[in-house]
Amino acid sequence: MSIVTSFDEGVKVVDKVLDVVDDNVYSRAEHEADVTSRHLADVSSDSWLSKAIRPVITGWAMAVNTFIWVMMFISDKPVDSTVVITAGGVLTSAIGFYFYSKKVERVVAKKAAATIQIEKMKAKFAIREDKQELKLAKKDARIERRKARKEEKEGGI
Repeated sequence: MSIVTSFDEGVKVVDKVLDVVDDNVYSRAEHEADVTSRHLADVSSDSWLSKAIRPVITGWAMAVNTFIWVMMFISDKPVDSTVVITAGGVLTSAIGFYFYSKKVERVVAKKAAATIQIEKMKAKFAIREDKQELKLAKKDARIERRKARKEEKEGGI
C-alpha cells in the first residue's frame, strides 16, 4: 500500500480515480438512450414475452397476492401484516404499471399518427403554395406578353 506524499501525487491519484469512474458510470442521457434502445429492440422482436410482459407481471402479482390471501384464511398461524401490505403494494404497482404503460403506449401512437397527418398536411400546403406560385408566375408572364404585344402594336403603327 502506497501513501501519497505530495500534492502532485494526490492530484494524479484523483485523476486516475475520476477516469475509472467516468469509464464505468453512465450519464443519465446515456442510460435513457440505452433503455430506449432496449425497449425498441423488445418491441421489434418476435418473442411473445417481450410483447406480453405487462400482462405476465400483472398476472404474477395477482397470483401471489391471491396465494397470500388464501394462505391467510386457510392457515391457523397469524400472517405478518407487512407481508400482506407488501403483496398489496406489489399488486397495486403492477396494475398501475400495466394501465399507465398502456396509456403511454396509446398516447405515443396517437402522437405519431398526428405527426404523420401534420406532415401530410404540410406537404399538401407546400404543393398548393407551389401551384399558386406557378399560377402567379404564369399570370405575370401572360401580362408581360400582353404588354409586349401592345407595345409592338403601338410602336408599329
